[in-house]
Amino acid sequence: MINIEDCWGEKLTKTLIKPNTDYAIVEGECTPDEIIFILEKSKIRVLPVTDTDEIHVEISKNDPENQRDLSIAVPILNDYNGLSLSMAWNGANSNGYFDLYVLGFDQLHPTVMMLSEGNVLKLFTVTGLKIPATKRTD
Repeated sequence: MINIEDCWGEKLTKTLIKPNTDYAIVEGECTPDEIIFILEKSKIRVLPVTDTDEIHVEISKNDPENQRDLSIAVPILNDYNGLSLSMAWNGANSNGYFDLYVLGFDQLHPTVMMLSEGNVLKLFTVTGLKIPATKRTD
């Protein structure tokens, strides 16, 4: 069995997404049935659990011979190709359901966030707030 800690430092090579066919695609919103982050030696597969709207995460050895094309590319995720996996977070909502999974690439803060909602995954990129520099007036 592979743990997420075994994947630290591995570079992301590509992300595969299986589109949700039960829901209409809303422009600008990414709601896949499945997301697979392909790393150098491992892969992280994220799926929604339809009974509870939770997230199921599988971490396994990357087998290039057995990769399936899940057909939809999300161009913004290409920005993370070549970056090393550095952190992961499991999030539970106020009712105790594990419905949030977050990965950090090349940094020790969140980069990509997945939320299980209504039998689908919602995918977000995370950026820190930038506060403009202020000039001191003493």
